[in-house]
Amino acid sequence: MAMVHVHDSAAEIELFCISCRMEGRGIGTAFLGAVLSRMHQDRPRLTEAVCRYRSQKRNWPALLLLQLLGFRRRMQGVEESIYVLPFPYTYSGPEWIHLEIEKECH
Repeated sequence: MAMVHVHDSAAEIELFCISCRMEGRGIGTAFLGAVLSRMHQDRPRLTEAVCRYRSQKRNWPALLLLQLLGFRRRMQGVEESIYVLPFPYTYSGPEWIHLEIEKECH
């Protein structure tokens, strides 16, 4: 699951949850990469994606995921850091993962 709040020019990842088994197979990176790529495609005025990261041992896999996607640390705090991914962004995941994204229905 991913919850992303879209501001004027930035998309802030507020929540990202995935099972450790799925992440161990690269699914988390593929999922979030596809979400970010699609978000930029649908909203070309976005200039970046932003994610707050809390430095805790249990969150280390999330930091690795952000780094794999190309996020870079913008600000480091004592308990929390801010990571940013500049747009334009296109995700090109591993060949063995195929993504099919359906348009949102209203």
